[in-house]
Amino acid sequence: MVEQVVKGSNIIYSLLYMNEDDILLIQNCPKYHEILGYILYDSEESIYNFYSIEDNYKNAIVNHWTTPIVKNYNNHSCWLVIKAHPCKLYNILADIYEGNRICNVYNFDIWKNHNNNYLVGVINDIEID
Repeated sequence: MVEQVVKGSNIIYSLLYMNEDDILLIQNCPKYHEILGYILYDSEESIYNFYSIEDNYKNAIVNHWTTPIVKNYNNHSCWLVIKAHPCKLYNILADIYEGNRICNVYNFDIWKNHNNNYLVGVINDIEID
């Protein structure tokens, strides 16, 4: 017996960990990439905050739908939220890093947000040279 567990094309969003220093680079990224914003861990408050591109990353949003996912990856404090399948991140990352780096996604976990019924790919193994 076989059963399809997940249809890969149904993955709508990707969460990609990044260095906090690289956050400024996403502001220069072309707008046709659907970067929704970034998540940053606030160590003083012990919470993750989401910063949206819609308000130019000015206001922190607590309890964003992505924060329960990133809490499971406590070894990273900064995440990029992109409306794209994990296999489509190569060009987005090339634009973020202005073509100066090669980016390869090797592995990702798939999460389901039951409130919105989204499938989310969380990149957990990436090489950026």
